[in-house]
Formats: sequence, structure tokens, C-alpha cells
Amino acid sequence: MKTLRPSFEVIEPSFGSSFYYSKYDENANNKAHVWHYHPEIELVFVNGGSGKRQIGSHVSYYTDGDLILIGSNLPHCGFTNDHTGNKNETVIQFKSDFLGDFQGLQEIKGIQDLFLQAKGGIAFTGKTKIEVGKKIEIMENQLPFERLLTLLSVFKDLEYSDDYRILNAAG
Repeated sequence: MKTLRPSFEVIEPSFGSSFYYSKYDENANNKAHVWHYHPEIELVFVNGGSGKRQIGSHVSYYTDGDLILIGSNLPHCGFTNDHTGNKNETVIQFKSDFLGDFQGLQEIKGIQDLFLQAKGGIAFTGKTKIEVGKKIEIMENQLPFERLLTLLSVFKDLEYSDDYRILNAAG
């Protein structure tokens, strides 16, 4: 039996930014079905709908949207298709060291720990999914500097959240 290998995806930051941000209406993410990996960490917010998530060796289903943090080089498929029924999907991708010299600051330590946890993939639920989802969607209309500040705020919210589950707990 032939095993399907994930394809390598090249990520380019958005113009004038140190990270990639894109919002897709409904099921317009044409890469959503491709089994792939990349060195960038990925944060995905699916607004509404129900679907399947496949991250590493983990397969599960979500309802009423999804908020996922996927670690570096962790193979995954997209989360939406023409049956999902979502309003939109927002994808944010960034290198683990995209904060440069700020990485060493004490205020960033918890975010670094969050990125390490994301190596197994993290699904956020409840209030976290709702509140962080709103912030992620607001980023669409922000200038690059405001977008970066909002992203840092999102990371802090995720760092302090208790509404999460590690998807590949065994590594």
C-alpha cells in the first residue's frame, strides 16, 4: 500500500509584514484539501461551520467553527471545503523566530512556550475560540503595525487559555 507523503509548502509573508495573513470567504481556500507541511507555525480560525481536522496522526471533527495552532513542520490538511458551511477561514503563518530580538524578552517567554506546545497541534474551544476569533477577523482591516500588535494580543490570550486540547499528545 502506498503512503501519501505531505507536500512542502513555501510561505511568503504578506507585503510589508513579517508574517502571512489571509482571509478566505467560505470555501475559497483552494489549498484546503492538500496534505502539506511547512516550517512556519500556523494559526487558523474557521468562522462557523462543521468539518474535519487532520493534523499529524490526529483526525477529529469540529462544529461551530475552529481555532487551531499548528506547530512547525507538523503535516496537516486544510479545514474547510464546499460542505463545511463556514462563513470564512483566516490563516496566519509565521516563523517561530519572527519576533527577532524580542524573542528573548521575559514578556515573550509564555508565547515561546505556546509555540513549543503547538508542535502537537492545539485546538482551542469555548470562550477562547469566540474572543480570539473576533480579534483575528479584525486584523483584516488593520495596517501592518496594528496587525502585529493584535497578533501579539492573540498569542497572550492563547497562552492564558484553559479552553484547549493538544491533538497529538504523544508527539
